[in-house]
Amino acid sequence: MLSTVIGDVPSTMFAHVLGAKGVAVVTVSHRVQQLPARPARGSAATGFVCATCGKRFRVTLHSSAATVRRRVTYLLLGLLVLALAAFLLWLTFAVGIQPDGPEDLDYDTDTASWMPYTGLSGFFAPVLGLTFLLLARKYDGVAKLRRVDADGTPSVLTEGHKLMS
Repeated sequence: MLSTVIGDVPSTMFAHVLGAKGVAVVTVSHRVQQLPARPARGSAATGFVCATCGKRFRVTLHSSAATVRRRVTYLLLGLLVLALAAFLLWLTFAVGIQPDGPEDLDYDTDTASWMPYTGLSGFFAPVLGLTFLLLARKYDGVAKLRRVDADGTPSVLTEGHKLMS
């Protein structure tokens, strides 16, 4: 079941950048290749060779089950943060600002001290919640592309190569 939802081979592709041209609008051409298959369990750093230039690379791949777990976690976090944002906005505008007019407003320092925090959090939390929801949709279980040097040490720099989803 999980292999049909996520797939044994990630949909993210490894790309060798062939060139870029243009000034205002830059067009980049790539030569892409499939990444290795996912491990059966957990996560594993898998090595492969770029078909275009012959350089060695290592990428961390997560299993189908681990990818689904991470996606569900991102989904739940996104929904939780959006619910928290709705509660904070309700707390700020329904409880903190009273609709009965300015003569009934409570300017007590305890009430006034929490309103900016809940108001600001209520406005910025949806951005975080929507980011988690986007991650839940886009996460493919592929992480840490590293170029492997001649001595076998992984390098963070992967000039001319990238992961494309």
